[in-house]
Amino acid sequence: MTQRLRDTLVFSVIAILLLTVVLRFLGLRSSFASIILSILITVGLNLALSAWADHRARTRRDHG
Repeated sequence: MTQRLRDTLVFSVIAILLLTVVLRFLGLRSSFASIILSILITVGLNLALSAWADHRARTRRDHG
């Protein structure tokens, strides 16, 4: 689980920072708080979806 968290965190930080840079080039600005909130939401969603997919895979394997 810690490796998944680390991978998700690294991906999320890179993706949000790249998006922030692109938006800045387009003339839109974002605050530091909004960047951190975006990263937290992304990490939470990615971890939840990953855990759900693992649960579904285990459930199907056990029953099917």
